[in-house]
Amino acid sequence: YEIIGFSFLHLTLENDLRVFNYFKLKFPEAIFIAGGIEASFLGKVFFSYAAFDIVAIGEGENTLLGILRNFLKQRKCFANIKSIYFKRDGIVYFSGYGKQLNLNDFKKIYRAYKPGNIPYELYWNNNARLYEHPNWKEIKVVRGTFSNFCPYRCKFCVSASFMSFSYGGKLSGRINFYILPVKNLLEFLLNISNACRDLQTFIFDDDNLSLNLEYLRKLCCGIIKLKKENK
Repeated sequence: YEIIGFSFLHLTLENDLRVFNYFKLKFPEAIFIAGGIEASFLGKVFFSYAAFDIVAIGEGENTLLGILRNFLKQRKCFANIKSIYFKRDGIVYFSGYGKQLNLNDFKKIYRAYKPGNIPYELYWNNNARLYEHPNWKEIKVVRGTFSNFCPYRCKFCVSASFMSFSYGGKLSGRINFYILPVKNLLEFLLNISNACRDLQTFIFDDDNLSLNLEYLRKLCCGIIKLKKENK
């Protein structure tokens, strides 16, 4: 592999770094990227944990596209890509704050998803080998998150400040909250269902999907309609 990315959480940080060290030894010439909430809040400090090349903060879709474009053009400098810390000649630089994805960006991301290009069967079978009697309903699973952050401001949780911090360095919680429209979400589910015929369970891995009960009602009615139409 030429580019390898990791998304970190503090609860799994030790294991994540162990996996990173394994891949760093196996692919020493690859570009290693750290992202996710943990990396976003720590930023420059994250380079002291391991020999990453880039730490991406905030939403990673446009950032990763920028990294790939530079890579394909054989550019080894990433200073033109916003929302990253990068290391060059042993010095860590910050490229500056980027912009939050808007709703149209959000829709585009899910339309671009190609589940047929992802070897889900290999992933499922690898998990199944860990069990004497695998429960396929828990293994043949695809997960999805369809909103961009949490709009609540609970004092014990940093999720509400994740976006504002990533795009301005402040823990304000003032940022636009987006959720994928029901129509686009149903198209996304149908796309996965058609591509992964052995799929048994879809997990809405999103605490905020049920914030709006009318949204939830339309989504459930849409899923029921698709089932009745055998789609």
